[in-house]
Amino acid sequence: MRLLSVFFDTDGSFSDSSGTPESSDLDLALKARENPDSFAQLFEKYLTPVYRYFFFRLRHREDSEDLTSLTFEKAFLGLKNFRDDSTSFPAWLFKIANNCLIDHYRRIKPVDSLDELSETGFEPSENFDLQGLNRKMLITEVWEEIRTLPEKYQTLWALKLASDLPHQEIAKILNISENNVNVMIHRSLGMLRKKILNRHK
Repeated sequence: MRLLSVFFDTDGSFSDSSGTPESSDLDLALKARENPDSFAQLFEKYLTPVYRYFFFRLRHREDSEDLTSLTFEKAFLGLKNFRDDSTSFPAWLFKIANNCLIDHYRRIKPVDSLDELSETGFEPSENFDLQGLNRKMLITEVWEEIRTLPEKYQTLWALKLASDLPHQEIAKILNISENNVNVMIHRSLGMLRKKILNRHK
C-alpha cells in the first residue's frame, strides 16, 4: 500500500497528481535550455506539487505563491546546472524549492540550521492502522499534528505528500541519508499515530 493511502481518500481532495516522474521530464528539461515552451510543460506539470509543498509548510497563500514563482524562476535560470546523471528533474526542482523555503525561514525567524532543531524521542510504531477513524476528519487531524512535529519532520512530510518522491530523492533534497529518511518516516508515523489515537480515547 502506498504511503499516501494511509492519509488520503481517493476522492481527489489531496490526490497525488504528480505520480511517478515520466521519462519525458529529462527530454523537456534538456530542450528547455533552448526552447522555453518545453519548460512551460514542466511548469504546468509541477506547479501544483510545488505550490502544495509550500502551502503544507507555510499555510499562507501569498507566501506560497511567491515561493512557487521564485522556485520556477530559479529552475529556469539554472537549467544549465541540471545533471540527469545525479538526480531526477523533480528531485532537482524540489531541492531548489527546499532552499527557497530555508531562505524564507531565515528571513522571518533566524536559525542556524533547520537540521539543528530538536527532535522528540517517541519510539517508532510498527503500524499505522487508523481504519476505524473517519477519513475526512483524519485528514484535518493529521495536518494539525504534523504541524506540531519538529521542523525537519514537517519538511519531510511536505515533500512526501506534495509529490510522493522516492525516499532516495528526498534524502538528496534534505542532504541526509536514505536510511535517515526511512527512520524519520517510521518514527514520525509512530508519533502521529499516538497523537491521533489519543484524541479518540
